[in-house]
Amino acid sequence: MDTRLILQITLGVLLALILVVGGLITYELTRDASTQVVERVVEKETDEKEKENPWASEANRKAAIKLVKRQTVEGMPEEEGDEEEAAEATTVADILDDAKFVKEKLKITSAKPSGWEATWWGETKYGPQYYLVRYAFEDANIRIGPAWLVDLKGQKVVPKNVLAKVAQTPKKGVESDYYDKAQQVVAAITNHRFESGVNLGGALLLYFKERAESSDEDTILGWTIDHDRGNKFDAYFQWVEEGSPTYAEFKFDYDRKALRAINLQAADIMRAGEEFDQKNPVDIMPQEFDSKKKRFVDGACKKMPRHPGCRSLVHVLSNDALIESLEWMLTAQAKTREEFEVCKSKGNCRFMPQKKDKSVYRILYVYNLEKKDKFDRRHVEEEWACKHSLKAGDEEKSDDWASKGNCMAWDIDVKSGEITPVDQTSTLAYRAIHPRS
Repeated sequence: MDTRLILQITLGVLLALILVVGGLITYELTRDASTQVVERVVEKETDEKEKENPWASEANRKAAIKLVKRQTVEGMPEEEGDEEEAAEATTVADILDDAKFVKEKLKITSAKPSGWEATWWGETKYGPQYYLVRYAFEDANIRIGPAWLVDLKGQKVVPKNVLAKVAQTPKKGVESDYYDKAQQVVAAITNHRFESGVNLGGALLLYFKERAESSDEDTILGWTIDHDRGNKFDAYFQWVEEGSPTYAEFKFDYDRKALRAINLQAADIMRAGEEFDQKNPVDIMPQEFDSKKKRFVDGACKKMPRHPGCRSLVHVLSNDALIESLEWMLTAQAKTREEFEVCKSKGNCRFMPQKKDKSVYRILYVYNLEKKDKFDRRHVEEEWACKHSLKAGDEEKSDDWASKGNCMAWDIDVKSGEITPVDQTSTLAYRAIHPRS
């Protein structure tokens, strides 16, 4: 047998072995793959069956609400002449139907009641039998109100937030460290500082002024504060954007004064503060006013401190949060801090009171950074023509008047000191630092 024939036989045997081994491997792989697919299908069906829970039903949702509604109110404060009425209001359902209680104790004044709602909390670590029940009030586009955690299996109801505690145990609830803290929460949030020193109140004005330059002006609704649990608050800054309601949502830790943006709108506002790079705000305060003593130390208002116009002006100038927010906004408009000081020294950036009626004064703030000539007191109205001036004519009030964006105004109740913003900028500045009533 020659060498060539031997090689051919050897190659044939090797080829046959390769085919046999390949076939065996293919068979094994095919058989395993089929088995794995069957196993996955079986596991999936098993999981789906395990997730079915009898607690998550419409009947149980209603049962959770009913359990909260029939809770007895403890420690209801009695008022003179209302003993009989107070005695009848013995359940949570009854007390939440009492408009006076809602206004005076829950401190909910403008929000409208929308009723009971319940959410199944069965997928939490607490167990499948839990529901979150809330009696909701609609504050513009946000729902707030007392909330309870309900254990249907144990028939237990636990107040989740401070409003629920007040509704269920009024005397103890109002003693909570987190009761009626909306203004304090807003003050702390708007005082949140970024690296440049600008606060969140200033960042809000910067954000909305920039938006106003690129689109129609937004309707500013302001802050809605809702206590969540413990030291946690939910904070919503609301506005209407091109006819559509929207809001920026924040989480706030009251004890640590820690702020966290939740949605995209909140992140955009935070970014406005983070990207602002001017570290020293302009100073819009009159040189005659002492910010620490909260009074005039020179000028006409020093001589007439009881004059209603001067008193109204003091109410505005003493509002530190309002003034600081405006200063950061105007810092973005001035080329330099020195430029603003020149504007003040020439009298072209200043406050001016106007009498509206017997009990109300209008405070104007006019800022004309482009004006080179010094303010002439002999021609006040020509110099200080402002769209919001009580003496403004039709030309100044028209939408195409050149200086309409260079002034803002507030109406001040002389007796109470209540401030009512007049225009878009003053409204934004005011609502940026106050919760909705």
